[in-house]
Amino acid sequence: MPDTATPPESSPRPIVVGVDGSPTSYQAVSWAAAEAAARHRSRRRGQAGGRRGGR
Repeated sequence: MPDTATPPESSPRPIVVGVDGSPTSYQAVSWAAAEAAARHRSRRRGQAGGRRGGR
């Protein structure tokens, strides 16, 4: 069975990054932008949000 976790370089799949408002997540956005540019791919950003109190 082929390894689907690492698509080939020719794959048109976007670089996907999640943002939760933490400083680390914004670093991930910067990394994703550079990675997408280097691989000539699009970048998709998702932002997490939730209710306070864990519900």
